[in-house]
Amino acid sequence: MFGDICNKHAPFREINFRQYAPAWMSGDYLAHVDEKKYHCKEFNRNPTQENLTLKMEAIARTNALRQSLQRSYFQETLRNCKGNMKEMWRTIKKFWPYLNKSSTSPKSETPEELSAIANSFNDFFVNVGPSQAAQIPPVANPDPNIVPNIGHNPPVFEFVEPSLEEIVSIIQELAPTNACSLDGITLRLIKSAGPAIIPCITHICCMSIRYHCFPDAWKVAVVTPLHKSGNTDLPTNYRPISVLPCLGKILERIIHTQLYSYLAVNNLLTPSQSGFRKGHSTGTCLTSFLDNIFENVEQGCPSGVLFLDLSKAFDTVDHQIILDKLREIGLKWSAISWIRSYLSNRVQVTKINGVLSGKGEIQCGVPQGSILGPLLFTIYINDILTNITHGNTYLYADDTAVVITADNPIVMSQLLTETVVELDL
Repeated sequence: MFGDICNKHAPFREINFRQYAPAWMSGDYLAHVDEKKYHCKEFNRNPTQENLTLKMEAIARTNALRQSLQRSYFQETLRNCKGNMKEMWRTIKKFWPYLNKSSTSPKSETPEELSAIANSFNDFFVNVGPSQAAQIPPVANPDPNIVPNIGHNPPVFEFVEPSLEEIVSIIQELAPTNACSLDGITLRLIKSAGPAIIPCITHICCMSIRYHCFPDAWKVAVVTPLHKSGNTDLPTNYRPISVLPCLGKILERIIHTQLYSYLAVNNLLTPSQSGFRKGHSTGTCLTSFLDNIFENVEQGCPSGVLFLDLSKAFDTVDHQIILDKLREIGLKWSAISWIRSYLSNRVQVTKINGVLSGKGEIQCGVPQGSILGPLLFTIYINDILTNITHGNTYLYADDTAVVITADNPIVMSQLLTETVVELDL
C-alpha cells in the first residue's frame, strides 16, 4: 500500500543533474586553464616555435597545478576520514576510478536476449551455494556440545517487541541511500515519510516477533552482477551484489541488536573473531596476528602459519546446523522459529540492464547484503576453535589464520600437519 501511494503521489522520473566543478578546483587553476587554451589557439593560428614553447609551458604549468591541488585535497580528505574506514575507501575510489567496478554484462540488444542472460546468471547464483555445499563431506561423529560453556542449559533468550521510539532511532541511524528492491521503497523515502509510516512499521515488526514470522515480501533480493575480471560471458567472473527490501532491514536491525547484546553479555563469541563485532576490525585482527609473530621472533622460535579461506562460506551455511547452534547457546523456541522463518523461503532475481530474471529459490546460506546474515554466520563458525588444539587462531569472518610455534621447524611442521588433519581439510 505504501508503495502504491508513493507511485501515485511521488512517481519515479528521470532528471538531469548539473555537473559541478570538483572540490579541489580553485580560481587559480581555472585561470591556468584559460591561459592554456589561449596559447593552444595561438599555436593553431600561428604554429611557430615560440608559440609551441608557450603552449607546452602553459600545459605543463596547468598539469603541475592540477596534480598539486588534487594531492593536497586528497591528503586533507584522508586526514578527515581518520577512524572511518568506509569513508576512507570511498575517498580512495573517488580518486582511483579503476577501483570502481562496473556491472558490465554480456552485450545484447533485444529484451529477449537480456532476459535469457539474466535467467542464466540467476540460475548460476542460486545454485552455486547448494553445489558447493554438496561437496562438503558430512561429519562422522558430530560433537553434541557445540558451545561447551553453555551446553544444554535451559533456553533463556527470546526476542522482545520493539517500541516506537526504537524504530525511530533505527531509521535515523540508517544511511539514506537510494538503493531499493522490487518494492521501489528506499531508505531515503522511508526517512522522508517517517512520521506517517513509523506506527505501521512498528506494528509490523511487533507482529513479526510475536508470531515468529518474517514477512515473505521482505525475502526477495535483487541481484546485480558485478564484473571482477576475465571473460564477461562467464557468470563465474561476476560477484553478485544483493539488494534487499529496506523495510526488512529495519526489522533485521532490531533482531541483530538484541541477539548481539545477548552474545556479548554472555561472552559467547570467541575472542579470536574480529569480523562483524563492535570494537574489532581487520586492523585489530592484523595487529594481534603480527604481535604474536614478533613475540615468537624475539624468543627465537620459528613460526608457521596455516591460512584458511572457505570457498563460498556465506552461501553454503546449512540452515538446520545454524538453528541447532542457536538452540545450544540458549535461544528459546520462539526465537529459533523466527530465525527459521527469516532463513526459509527466500528468493532472488537478477537484474541486467533493467531487465529482471525469473525468481529463484535460495536453499542454503545466509542472506547476502543483509544486516543479520553476518552475525548468523559468525555464530555458525564460532566453534571452529574446538577443532584446533595447537597454536593461536585469528579469525575475520570466514578468513582464518592459525599460528603455530615450536622449538624447531620439524616439530612445527608436524603440528601444522596435525592441525590440517583436525580440520579435515
